[in-house]
Amino acid sequence: MRIMVGVAVPAIEAWYLCGRDGRATEAAFLQGHWDEQGSELRAELKRLTYGTTTPSLAEETAQATADAERLARNIARLEGAFPQGFGSLAEERRSWSDA
Repeated sequence: MRIMVGVAVPAIEAWYLCGRDGRATEAAFLQGHWDEQGSELRAELKRLTYGTTTPSLAEETAQATADAERLARNIARLEGAFPQGFGSLAEERRSWSDA
């Protein structure tokens, strides 16, 4: 049995926004294209993802599921937008033998 864990930086909502907001890329975060920092950035990502900075668990779950299903149809887009964060995770998974 193998288990993988990916850590989305600055928050999972950055991955959820991939393909919905052109600024949601690893390069944009690293180059400082977002005005917010730290907790302000995470709050802004939540607002953009869920429409509020304080979504209910049901709202988070519904939106996360919808975004995960959308992203699963185009994993290459997520890899391209987050080459170190998600890309390295995907590359490692591909290196596993399915046997």
